[in-house]
Parts: sequence; structure tokens; C-alpha cells
Amino acid sequence: MPYNPTPEEINELAGRLKPDQLLVLPFYHELENEVKNPDRVRIQTEYFWKKWAPRLGPTMTVLVITLRSYCYYNKLTKEKRDYCYPEQAILAQQVGVERKTILRELRDNPYAHYFIRREPQYRYDQELRKKVRTTDMYHVAMDDPILPEDEGKLVVLAAERILKRNLENKAFSPKSQFGTQVTPPVDNQRPKYQNGTYMAVPNWDSLTSTSKKYLRNVNVSNESSPKKQNPDDPRQELLVDDIIAITGDATSKSKMFFRFVARELGEEDVREIISQTRQATLEGRIMASPAKYFTSIAKHYLEMRKPKDFSS
Repeated sequence: MPYNPTPEEINELAGRLKPDQLLVLPFYHELENEVKNPDRVRIQTEYFWKKWAPRLGPTMTVLVITLRSYCYYNKLTKEKRDYCYPEQAILAQQVGVERKTILRELRDNPYAHYFIRREPQYRYDQELRKKVRTTDMYHVAMDDPILPEDEGKLVVLAAERILKRNLENKAFSPKSQFGTQVTPPVDNQRPKYQNGTYMAVPNWDSLTSTSKKYLRNVNVSNESSPKKQNPDDPRQELLVDDIIAITGDATSKSKMFFRFVARELGEEDVREIISQTRQATLEGRIMASPAKYFTSIAKHYLEMRKPKDFSS
């Protein structure tokens, strides 16, 4: 039977060992890798390091990378979560600066809005009977935006692609004339930099009222109100998944109610209720369960919006 030392024995020996004594151990590098985890890396594009890092500066560069580590993007499945809720104090500690430095960078750095958009979050305090501020939501660009200096190159590549497709279409269609057969209509005009509101990823998967307003500013067709959304809307399903994650209730009956809430209230209000539930859970204020807490607040919102049509 292999010998397993007790925690007391390990701590006693560790107290007598010095770092320079470990260098001669044959398994030193193996142990070092267990501490450093060299396989866990945060990869950024060469374009980010060459083009954006010098403009962003050291603090904003590390801040962008840190916030991206809270999110994820799978290029194969196209699954993306480009928002997160880190506390500012913890975020500042991870970046290695003071909290006020984070706030100053987000406010004053001229390139911050290309990568980060901070959205205040609130919860309804039942005792105070009003909204109170909670942890902010950060929308993070998971792709690097094209700089104005490189837009000319982008246009040239687009023109080359269009001409090649036209030539291919002409080869298969004798009646077509060069330049008259065009590929399916696409919007080749990029959103312009308007008053510093251009985002690196204009088509956010997690649309809020703020991002919908932004999309309208760049002539993207406005979506219908939350009540008229397709029940199979992937954004709505993503919202339901987030409700299940915070409540821990994935029963079919609960899912039906969560979908109803997402459809009737819309993302902004549901995110607010999720934030309230998360905050109450962290503070230990939930007496029953997160699911019941979420449901009670959601019914309160529904009653305020449709007092005659909804009954608990």
C-alpha cells in the first residue's frame, strides 16, 4: 500500500525547505509546472499586440485580456458569451491597479469603447422599495476591431473577392456579362466611427436596450419589442439558460415560466432580476430558494406591467 503523508507531516517538512534547495530535485520542473499550469494560456491575436496594445496602453491592454478571460467564444460552434459581471475591486486586483484606476481608464481612455462597454445593474430592494446599484455588466468585444488605417486594405480585399466571384459566375453563365452578375446582395458598408460609439462586435449576441439603440444608429433593422419576439429566439433561450444557472431550477414547468418572463419583460428587466437574485444569494438573504426568490420578483415586475392580465 502506498504511503500517504499526513497534512501535518507535509507542512512540517515544507516549513524546513527553502526554494533554492528545490532546484536539485529531479522532479523540480514537474512540480513547477503544476504550480504555473503552462497549458493554461490566454491567447491574443498578433493584430491585437501590434496594432492595439500600443494604443490602449498597459493598463487597458491587461484589462481587456482579463475581461475576455471571463467570457468565451467557440469558433467551431459559434457559441459566444461576451458579457460578464466581475466586481470592480476583484477586477482591479487582477489587473494590478487600484479600483479608481479601472474607472479612470474606462472613462478617459480614448480606445476603451472599442473593446469594453460597462452597463450599470440594479436590483429591487424590497425593504427600501427602490432600485439599488449592484455589480455592473461588462460587454466585451471578443474580436479585434479594424483600425481606420487598415480599412483601405479591407476594401481592396473585398473588391478582389467580388471580382473573383463575378468571374466564376460568368464562367457558368454564358448569357451574363462581366460586371453585371453580382453575388447575393450584401451590405459592404462598414459602420462608421460615430462620436466614439463604434463597437468591435456590433452584432452582440446578448442585446440589451443600450446595444439595440446602438444598432439602430448604424442602420441595422430594429427588432420587434420583447413581447413580439420569436419564442425560439436564441437570445431568449440564452436568457432562459442564464436564469436556470442562477436559480438552479431546470424543471419543464419552470422553463415554461422563465420563457414567459423573458418574452414579456425583455432582456433588460430580466438581467436586472438575475442581478438581484445573484446579489441576494451572495448576501445570504434568500430564505427559501433562488428559484422562488427570482419568481417572486419576476411576478412583481409582471404585475406592475400587466396588472389586469397576470395573476400569481
